[in-house]
Amino acid sequence: MDERARHLQLAFQFVRFNLVGTLNTLIDVGIFALLTSLGTPPVAAQPVSYFCGMVNGFFLHKYWTFRQRRGSWGVQALKFVFVNLAGILLTTSIIALFEELASSTGWGSTRILAWPAYVVAGKACALVAGSLLTFTANRWWVFREEQVLH
Repeated sequence: MDERARHLQLAFQFVRFNLVGTLNTLIDVGIFALLTSLGTPPVAAQPVSYFCGMVNGFFLHKYWTFRQRRGSWGVQALKFVFVNLAGILLTTSIIALFEELASSTGWGSTRILAWPAYVVAGKACALVAGSLLTFTANRWWVFREEQVLH
């Protein structure tokens, strides 16, 4: 494959990754919003909502974004889980940091829609950081194209 074709393929892959990521984010945020509106603490809601988006993401990324029909399904799933556990750790830590900041500064009384502002800000920061981490790891480790040796 020539250089131009590889760049074009990467561009389309990036678009597909972001479309799947958008769907995963909608699943994540929707479940997070539902759980927190029902009284679940944000730090407990985060890993549950993230996991739901993660399951959707594995199948869509494997078969559509990265089109990996070869390779060990089990190995890819384990790597994907590992990457997303790192994502859960990162995003939950960010949520916890914002909760700590809110409790020490009194920021918790400001609301955006139905949620305290610190929850919305923490979730937004967690989404950006988690997306950067998981794209990088999925693209170059989990669903890396097999190199053909000549």
